[in-house]
Amino acid sequence: MYSLKHVDQKVLSKVAVPNQEEIVRLTREKLDPLKAYRIIKEDTKEFTRYNDKAGEADRLFAELLAQNGIELPPQEKGKDEKAFALEVELEQERARALALIELELELEMEGKL
Repeated sequence: MYSLKHVDQKVLSKVAVPNQEEIVRLTREKLDPLKAYRIIKEDTKEFTRYNDKAGEADRLFAELLAQNGIELPPQEKGKDEKAFALEVELEQERARALALIELELELEMEGKL
């Protein structure tokens, strides 16, 4: 489950983001925690769908919140957690299958050249 699911959006405006100058240099814009939250929420269909990039962003976001003294409630275990774990496993299996297909295509193309 995503940690951000339990964050009150009102506290996000109080989050201090370190290294904003470096972020601006690399991305040409400041990191806006509220905007990032909304993107993750949208990409995960209200925190119900697994997405590798959103999962990593969620983990990093939780670290940033902890650095700002914002505690997240403990994660609930149960049906949602099991369904989420199954979805993660299925997504990883799909990624492996796609990687194998790509490899097979590459090998086939190399053999024809």
